[in-house]
Amino acid sequence: MTNTTDVISPVVKKQSKRAQVLPRRYDETVRGKREAVDFLSPVCNTGGKLGSSQAKPSLELDRYVILHNGKESFPVLISRPTENEIAAIDWISVSGGYETYGDKYLGLDVAQREKAFDYMADLIDADLKHIFGFGILKKRDKGMHFHEYSWELEDNFGLLLIGHATGRFTIQINGTGTAYASKGWEKRLYNYMVNELERAKITRIDLCHDDLEGIYDLDFFNEQDTLGMFGNGGRLPTVQHFGNWKRPDGKGRTLQLGKRENGKCGRFYEKGKQLGDPSSPWVRSEIEISSTDRIIPFEVLLSPSQYFLAQYQCLNVFNQDSIQPVKIYTKQIEAEITWEKAVHNARHSYGKYINMFRQVYSDEELLDILTHKRTQTPARLIPCEILAKRWTEEAMQSTSDYLTASGARSQVAIKESLTCN
Repeated sequence: MTNTTDVISPVVKKQSKRAQVLPRRYDETVRGKREAVDFLSPVCNTGGKLGSSQAKPSLELDRYVILHNGKESFPVLISRPTENEIAAIDWISVSGGYETYGDKYLGLDVAQREKAFDYMADLIDADLKHIFGFGILKKRDKGMHFHEYSWELEDNFGLLLIGHATGRFTIQINGTGTAYASKGWEKRLYNYMVNELERAKITRIDLCHDDLEGIYDLDFFNEQDTLGMFGNGGRLPTVQHFGNWKRPDGKGRTLQLGKRENGKCGRFYEKGKQLGDPSSPWVRSEIEISSTDRIIPFEVLLSPSQYFLAQYQCLNVFNQDSIQPVKIYTKQIEAEITWEKAVHNARHSYGKYINMFRQVYSDEELLDILTHKRTQTPARLIPCEILAKRWTEEAMQSTSDYLTASGARSQVAIKESLTCN
């Protein structure tokens, strides 16, 4: 049985990608608990902290929009695009394997899990502070999204979830968190995912463009839907209208394309009016993309505009700098059938008929009748399996390299083909 103390120790012994490239940002205390060194720049231009959180941003005026509610003016912090970008990231969820922080976190006994995951949360907390400028505030009473345990980040900027059945944890940063995050967080998160995070995966990302002057209003996008400009060459998405479209009342309208459960959802809404300014022209175009049936490339963190523009044709009205759109592809899984399964299906469905036919026809005549004018093979039957049945054992041995390269399998196989969404 694994020693409990050894399992929950936060000192990572595994020489993984993370151990090889992670900068020295930690000091080991005499208690053995890993603590973050104060490596961050001051969180505001006075060199101090604003309020109780480390996450308060520097007072960069271009990150704020001033709105008026009829009585007073108030600032709203927004996620600004980085240099040379027209789209910003307004939500990000990433997932990784426990082994990122040591193999000892895999295969834990039930009695060890909570204490071990508390230690892991401490390690992730240090990485969060390095990447975003804020970390964990407190542990929550229960888990969520199929994870056993969860932690709330500072100022409700997101969540840390640990305890999934697949041995993964999830970091979730909401729109407020991405707006408050330290400048350059996108590049730091990219490096973390590429160089440190094992089994790294982006599970959700929201890309947005803020048209503060409302040059392209909701009526424009509604007309674009009528013209079929949200189809991307395929079937048009479902469309929903929220708010008072017939008699706008200053509270804001929303045009939604697609469904969240399908992996992509476009939302176009009057953001300023939603926040309380009835005269604001501010319109936000926002695309939510999840990994439901997509592989979201890490490069979206560095070049969000390319992926944003590729989601719908009409978004190219924002493309003033000849940015090359890059598509995110969907996965379509097609099950292949092994030779053994094909024989079973044929015997089960047609065996009795064939037995009857053999009493009337010879085997050769029967085969000619059943296969007359049919030269094709089942689309889902693995071709290599058919060939293998014809080859002798010696022939199969001499062609083992071919079988390996062509992906012959003895059990049900899965073929992933990419089609543009």
